[in-house]
Amino acid sequence: MRQRKSVAMKRAWADPNRHQRWCKAIKRALAKPEVRQRKSDALKRAWADPTKRQRRIEAMQRARAAPGVQQRMIERQKAAWTPQRRVTRSTLSIRLWNERKAALQAARRWPADWWDRPLMWRIIGDILLSRDGSMSNRELGKILDKAQIIKCLHGDTWAAALSSNAMAKSNAAKVLVAKVRRWVNKPGSLGRAKVAVNYVSRSA
Repeated sequence: MRQRKSVAMKRAWADPNRHQRWCKAIKRALAKPEVRQRKSDALKRAWADPTKRQRRIEAMQRARAAPGVQQRMIERQKAAWTPQRRVTRSTLSIRLWNERKAALQAARRWPADWWDRPLMWRIIGDILLSRDGSMSNRELGKILDKAQIIKCLHGDTWAAALSSNAMAKSNAAKVLVAKVRRWVNKPGSLGRAKVAVNYVSRSA
């Protein structure tokens, strides 16, 4: 009985018209979310049953062991591995690797207690660490205002609070940024200049 069904199915799939109609019908059915969900639930139930799971595994093993099956699978894989697909996979692999590498580099730059600090500290610290060289408070303020992620609690804008304008600057904001700079080891340009002067003085 199963053999007759298998032969009939092969004949049906060998007919291009029937094959096309079945493919379209399957696509239409799978386009409905409820159909996809039912098929997914049925598949999960089947694999959850130890007896059915074992029968499926044995059937797949028998199919793979049949003469010519392995060769046909290899040939299909080779045929599917077109130049366009190779380029797409290569581009995707490069992008994923670059993203992973950037994430690892960022994690290495972070202090050990990164996740223990307040969100404001981490955002300011992340901006400071995003640049290899130094960043002035003025530049930092502009970036914070443009990002609009955290509101300045010590003035109308971060740029004003971190400026040298006596009427607009905020000592509290500057103290906060100074603490974050020490935490992530990213002094400003003035701090770097002081370090260099002190080093020269000690050397002399």
